[in-house]
Amino acid sequence: MDFEYSLQSRGERLIASLRLLIALGFLLVLLGLGLDPAAALRYPAGTLALLGVYALYALLLAALFWAYDRIELRSRLAVHLLDLGIFALLSFLTRGSAPPALVFFAFLLLAGALRWRWRGAVETAFAAGALYLGAGLVSGVPLGPVLAGSAWLTLLAVLLAAVSAYQQRSGREMLRIAAAPRGSLQDPDALLARLLAYVAGILEAPRVLLAWEEVDEPWLHLALRSAGGVERSREAPSAAPLVPPALAAASFLSNGAAETWYGTERGIERWHGPPVGEDLRRRFAIERVASWPVRGEIVQGRLFALDRKHLERDHLILGEIVAQRVAAELDQFYLLRQLRTSAVTEERIRLACDLHDGMLQSLTGAALQLQALAQLLESGAPGAREQLQEIQRLIAADQRDLRFFIEELKPAPRALSGPADLQNRLAELTDRIQRLWGLDVEVHLEALDGQLSEAFTRQLYRLLREALFNVARHAGASSARVEVSRRDQGLHILVTDDGRGFPFRGHYEHEELNRQKLGPVSLKERLATLGGSLVIDSCPGLTRLEMRLPTGGGVP
Repeated sequence: MDFEYSLQSRGERLIASLRLLIALGFLLVLLGLGLDPAAALRYPAGTLALLGVYALYALLLAALFWAYDRIELRSRLAVHLLDLGIFALLSFLTRGSAPPALVFFAFLLLAGALRWRWRGAVETAFAAGALYLGAGLVSGVPLGPVLAGSAWLTLLAVLLAAVSAYQQRSGREMLRIAAAPRGSLQDPDALLARLLAYVAGILEAPRVLLAWEEVDEPWLHLALRSAGGVERSREAPSAAPLVPPALAAASFLSNGAAETWYGTERGIERWHGPPVGEDLRRRFAIERVASWPVRGEIVQGRLFALDRKHLERDHLILGEIVAQRVAAELDQFYLLRQLRTSAVTEERIRLACDLHDGMLQSLTGAALQLQALAQLLESGAPGAREQLQEIQRLIAADQRDLRFFIEELKPAPRALSGPADLQNRLAELTDRIQRLWGLDVEVHLEALDGQLSEAFTRQLYRLLREALFNVARHAGASSARVEVSRRDQGLHILVTDDGRGFPFRGHYEHEELNRQKLGPVSLKERLATLGGSLVIDSCPGLTRLEMRLPTGGGVP
């Protein structure tokens, strides 16, 4: 993977830099500080020659690793073995002198840890220790000093391996946090199961308890994850707090033996007293516990990790990161639910306005005409048949409107994911309009190139539906045409029909329509929510509605 390759590449750059620093440092110590190489070295000329060649080799590798972002890393083992060989030769030439051996040994362990984690450090330590012991014995150094030097190297190896193992463990924890699984926000039970499983995996807790309240909602939600699954409940908030007031905003951990530590601005301090409320402790049999506040924009609560055997202070920081993730997920869930509720409410208001402005007024007119028809029939005046036919036309038109409303309220079979789905849905819409009103509609989508988001495509469909519905109901047209194209980093929509036009005549820009309160109200409201504009040219036989929509941040 590219991420893993990047880590390896950075590690090789660090190793190359340290190798060059050590090689130049050895030369500086032997030559630059006025020391006599013959006093410390078995073979002074050979040692200096070896260090010179090694310094050039280190310089070449450092230049390669820093000059190129991507180089082949399959030769890492060969380079590592070569460094081990140089270590063995230097140990022999320096008669096992402790300072050079310790420095080079530390470098080898670090290189092994960076390349192969703690296992690399341990295996390098065994190999380098054996080479050091053999080089010392071959060079004629007494066994005692050689064993003492090996002991120092072994101690250093243990320390570096422990540090490497700790860093590897911390790295795995960070990767698990960053790789939190994403899932659907539709089902609250699935969301809680996913979140609590994520928390239990990160914190290695047998049980996880999440308690939270939604802002402005009088309910306490509880979700417990254990070996038996996830149990969820909703209940009225208790008068007893979950934790003492002094710990309400703090992270804390307790080993169940009256030893509780909590985080403050001054650091980690000890708390004297029970860390959780008595009712909560008895209900969930809480003894060993770590807890963190869950603070979101919409939810407030606490996260509890229960029954973990070994609690460390580092878990306070780790748990705070996890609790922030939980709060963000819950906020997204509730925000999405609010948006859905708002969208449903908006559609209900639009439907109510359509029914009030159209069908209910039409039915009122039909009732008045029926009353007038009754008077005509009683008086025997002519025109009753024409009056009855007009009432039949009104009722038939209302039936068509009602049938259209019912079909539009049916759930869509799929989401609108782009121009292709939009084209299909518009074809279904125009087919219904043709069946109900006999209006022929042509639709042309140009240069949309599949870059419209699902939310924007859904809003665009509703806008076009509104415009065509108005034409079918009010224009008395036989044909209409819809053109949608991308222009000037936005969408240009043109709707034309051959009907009677609006009650007003002429060309009206967006500002003039708003100032005089002209044009279709519901259509203008939809355009306003999308940040769009409307221009109308109205005359008998040809009416044009020209709409412009931004495709940037103003679009939901």
